[in-house]
Amino acid sequence: MVLRADLIITNWIFVWVFLYIIGLTKYSPKLAIIIAIIGNIGGSSLLKTVNAQTKSILLIGFLIKLSAFYLVRNDTITKRDVIIFILFFLAYNLWVTINNETFLGYYEKIYRSLNNNDNNTPFVNFIHKILY
Repeated sequence: MVLRADLIITNWIFVWVFLYIIGLTKYSPKLAIIIAIIGNIGGSSLLKTVNAQTKSILLIGFLIKLSAFYLVRNDTITKRDVIIFILFFLAYNLWVTINNETFLGYYEKIYRSLNNNDNNTPFVNFIHKILY
């Protein structure tokens, strides 16, 4: 069973980046992108039994995050952006809680799916179907 995309915070960040780029929000997602990249590096370094296909898909996801960062690289992170990020993170956690999950619990499911090469995360599942 593929995990729900709406419970993955990087998907929320992607939507925020998109809204920012098209001008529907003035709040820079730069801090969120930086944290997502750090989390991606940290989480990927913990994976032990990932096959080559999953590694290549994870690399694609990482490059997408780097591309998003490139788009906002010149933004200055303001106090307002930090406050919006905190509210964003609280809203995300509220949504996850309403759906009977926890932030860490859901990421444990993601980790297990990636580590077991199950292709149960939405992005990995989608890319795997296209490429393989």
